[in-house]
Amino acid sequence: MTHDNSAWIAVSISALTLLNLAFLMYSAYWKLPLAERHLADSLIVSSTKSVWKGNGPVARLNRLSAIALVFTMRGLLERRGLVQRDIVNDVPLSLRIWTAGPILSSCLMLVTAVGYWFLEQI
Repeated sequence: MTHDNSAWIAVSISALTLLNLAFLMYSAYWKLPLAERHLADSLIVSSTKSVWKGNGPVARLNRLSAIALVFTMRGLLERRGLVQRDIVNDVPLSLRIWTAGPILSSCLMLVTAVGYWFLEQI
């Protein structure tokens, strides 16, 4: 890979990371309260709210991660008694996307950045 291509790839990954961070903050401050109201009867949400109190960005992002977990691993959490299927099914699809999407894209960005780093080491 040429030096110019490497630089553009690194800049692109950085720009996408900043854009993803903006989506994470938007979801944490505007969509998280809605999702917490929908899932208020779920044990995982109430437990997470008791551990991560406050309205700081770290607390909000950790609570957002727990809600993303509800939407991505609903079956596992249901078997463990942490959520109820009917409550999760009542959450609108757009709210599910806004809460789980930025978290999943963060994971994808991490895998992409690490993969790019490994390719540069070769």
